[in-house]
Amino acid sequence: MIEIESCIYVPEEPPFVDRQHYRIQDSTPWACTDATMVPILGHLFDVYTSAPRGDSDNAASWLTFQGRCIARYSEPNIAILCNSSSYHNEIPHRHRRIPYPIVRGYLKVLDQGVNCLALDPDVSDSVLFRFSSKSSAIQNSLGELNPGQIVYVSAYLTKHLTGIVDLEVKAQVQFKTQYIIGGRKNLANTFGLFQLGREILISGHITGYEHHQFMWIVTAISVSVTVGHQPINSQALINTQVSDTKPRRPGLITVGEDLSQPQSECSVEAQVLASSSCTLEGADADPVQNQGAKLGTSNNYYDSVASTSGKKRTKKEILADAKRARLNISSA
Repeated sequence: MIEIESCIYVPEEPPFVDRQHYRIQDSTPWACTDATMVPILGHLFDVYTSAPRGDSDNAASWLTFQGRCIARYSEPNIAILCNSSSYHNEIPHRHRRIPYPIVRGYLKVLDQGVNCLALDPDVSDSVLFRFSSKSSAIQNSLGELNPGQIVYVSAYLTKHLTGIVDLEVKAQVQFKTQYIIGGRKNLANTFGLFQLGREILISGHITGYEHHQFMWIVTAISVSVTVGHQPINSQALINTQVSDTKPRRPGLITVGEDLSQPQSECSVEAQVLASSSCTLEGADADPVQNQGAKLGTSNNYYDSVASTSGKKRTKKEILADAKRARLNISSA
């Protein structure tokens, strides 16, 4: 079985057939670079996707997809059964670096030479796949293939003639990655954020490798999901070790704190990005709230409030303290 990855432009809502998927006939893939986007003439795909486009005037029209490729000798178009697809108003950044449709999968070698000939072993009347490479090292490896051998290829689909598909084997190595997101603590709250077409930054440890599927297995320790310009960070294990410091009481707002003074608290964002514990290096053991008291009388109202760490403050008391602090600020 082979898979294909590309993007097409869908100007209108495609028909919904067999109560299963939308059929986009005679679609043309696009070659995308950082500067240009041009259609690849000569390629015709019949794309079957479960993603609805919608019929509104401002509906997204760029469809990025990945799915099984069925290329038959008796049919002029290549059928694609999408296993992942999504519509976008603009082509995503990743697909802007795909000059041709990417073909991945196993092919059975029929003949070898300057151009190797192969076919899809999972299709009865498969077209002939003729592949080569511009890299001399890869070309030498292709020359060592034996007829009847089944090989895994990752190549660009450069040309599609009647019964023949030309592939250019890529010089770089590609592999798949399976991310394991644990259900502990904060990571469990990110499950609903994983959607097709959304870019996510995941940090983790490589815990395994599937040789037959060319797939790395990564256990995630932190996830960063960007929605617009607001990043949402979450980490499963955040180890905070701050010695000899009093925790901030919930519900209190620090008024008049000097931000120019060095802070001995580590932010959660730094812990997520660095995945390290928070320790005090070269900082005083006194709490941050008392640093201004060493220089003189503090203007902070809460310096005069007795510690209530052993007593839970009610909502009424918190609002009363906030009201008095506001009056002191306005009169100052």
